[in-house]
Amino acid sequence: MIPLFALMLALVAVLLYELRRRVPIWPLSPVWLIIAGYLALGFLGRCGMKWSYAVYGQEFLFITFSSGALDRTLLWFLFCTASFAAGALLWVWVSQSPDLPVELGVSGKRDGGAVWLIVAFGALVLLAIGVGPENLLYRTTYQTSPVAWARIGGEALIPVGVGLSGYVALGFESRLVKAGAILAAIGYLLVTFAMATRFMAVVPVMFALGAFCAQPGSRTAQILFYGGILVSPLLVPVPLVMRNQGEQGLIPFFSVLGTGAELFTHQHILRSAIGQALLSFPLATFVAERHPLSTSVLWSCLSPMPGRMTSFYEIYPTLMLNSFTPYNTIGMLMNYGPLIGGSFYMAVGFYLSHVDWKIRRDLRRGYVLRSLVLFGFSAFFLLTTTEYVLRSSCRPIYYSIAFEMLIALFFAEGAKEPYPAQQPARISVS
Repeated sequence: MIPLFALMLALVAVLLYELRRRVPIWPLSPVWLIIAGYLALGFLGRCGMKWSYAVYGQEFLFITFSSGALDRTLLWFLFCTASFAAGALLWVWVSQSPDLPVELGVSGKRDGGAVWLIVAFGALVLLAIGVGPENLLYRTTYQTSPVAWARIGGEALIPVGVGLSGYVALGFESRLVKAGAILAAIGYLLVTFAMATRFMAVVPVMFALGAFCAQPGSRTAQILFYGGILVSPLLVPVPLVMRNQGEQGLIPFFSVLGTGAELFTHQHILRSAIGQALLSFPLATFVAERHPLSTSVLWSCLSPMPGRMTSFYEIYPTLMLNSFTPYNTIGMLMNYGPLIGGSFYMAVGFYLSHVDWKIRRDLRRGYVLRSLVLFGFSAFFLLTTTEYVLRSSCRPIYYSIAFEMLIALFFAEGAKEPYPAQQPARISVS
C-alpha cells in the first residue's frame, strides 16, 4: 500500500505543480476549490475521525471500517483529485486560451444596486414558494415540496442569491439597499434553517464571496471571507440535528434553540461539526463496500432529463444510508471503479477549467452576476459530490452549461479583447 500511496502522491504533486503555472489560485477559482476540498476531506477524513462525533443514525460509520478500507478511500480521494486536475490541464492545453492572471484592487462604491437586490430576493421567494410558506413555519415531516420545480430552482439559486446579497451589501452606497441586502442574507439563513438542509452552511461563505467580488482588495471583504470559512463548518450539525425532531419548521426549531436541549448538549457541538464535515469520508467507504451498483443506476443519475422521465425516483430509496442520509457521489463512483470514476472527474475538471477562465474574463468585463452564478454552481458541485448522490452532483454542472448557453443565446458578448499573455485581470467592476 505504501508504494501505491507514494506513486499517487507524486502524480498529484506533478499535476498540481503544472496546473498552478496556468490557473491562478484565488477565492473564486472553481478548479482550486474542488482540489482543495478533496485533498482536505481525504487527509482529514482519514486522520481526524477519532476526534469527532456523529449525529444520530450515523455513528456506525465512524467505527465499522478497517484501516485497509479507509486507506483505499484516501487513495480514491487522491485518484479523483488527480483525474480532475488532469482534465483541467487538458482544457488549458486544448483551448490555447491566453493567460488571465489575477490582480486584486479596491473598487469605488457605486450608486444603485436595487436591481441586484430584487434578483436576490426573487431567488429567495422562489425557494419559499417551493417549500411552502406554511411549511417553513411548521410541518410534521422533514421534506415537503408542494411546488417541486420552484424548490429545485430555488435551491439551485441559493448561492447566486446569497452571493448577490453580499455583493450589494459591500458594493453600493445606499444605506437602504445595504439594509435590504443584509435582510435578504438573513432570509436565506432562516429559510435554509427552517428546511433543515445542509445548504444552510454555505450561506456565510457565499455572502462573503459576494462581498469579495464587490471589494476584492478590501480588508472587510477579506475578514468576511475567512470568517465565513470558519463559521460554515460549525453550522453543518445544526440542520442535521433539527431534522431529527418530531416537529419541523421555524417555530419548533426556535423552541429547540431556546432550550438548547437537543443541539448544544448533543455531546460536543465542535466535535459534532468536525464529524459532519468529515462524514463524506466514511460514507464513501460504506457506499464503495456495499453491493455493486447497477448500470441502470449510473445512467439514471447521469441523465440530464427530469427525474420523472427516468427511473431515478424508483431507484432513489435504494441509495440511502437511512431516512436522512443519502449515498454520496464519490462513494458511488468508487463502487463503479476507476474507469468510470476517473472519466467522470476528468470530464468535470475539463469543464470547470473553462469555467475558471470564464469567471476571470467576465469579472474583467464587469459581468459580476455571471461570475457569481458560475462559481455558485461549482461550489454546489463540491457540496453535492461529498454529501449527495451522483444525480444531485450532475445537476449543478448541467445548470451551469445551460446558463452559459442562455447567455450566449440572449446576450451579445461584444468585441473580443486581445488579452495579452502578461496583462493582469484587475477584479474590479467600478
